[in-house]
Amino acid sequence: MGEPLPILPPLRTIREHCVECCAGCRTGPGSPAGCNSPACALFPLRLGRRVDGVSPLRSIRVKCLECAGSAAAVRNCTDTDCGLFPYRFGRNPKRAGIGGRNLPQNGQETRTQRRLQPAESQTSTPVGPPVV
Repeated sequence: MGEPLPILPPLRTIREHCVECCAGCRTGPGSPAGCNSPACALFPLRLGRRVDGVSPLRSIRVKCLECAGSAAAVRNCTDTDCGLFPYRFGRNPKRAGIGGRNLPQNGQETRTQRRLQPAESQTSTPVGPPVV
């Protein structure tokens, strides 16, 4: 194994995977534009452009499930030469830790943090600014 492959953005990764699938042909009838495999999960995104209602990450996840056969096989996949490999869980590894529904905003606690606190501390401290 040589140098690890660079992690491209999801749409570009899909495009490169489709070009590889089409024997490296980028234009003409043998290219992804001429692909006649609509059953492929990546088919709508084969040109590397966004399509309304189609998630690139979800499409990659479905393709990996088709290729490997099961979620456990996807989890244990060792094909690091595949461009889809970093996205096989349907997540973007470059966005790890960014955003999220459970992050506190404006000094608020998450629901999990509130649930884990003892009940007495929640009732004894007033919430909000003092009323004058």
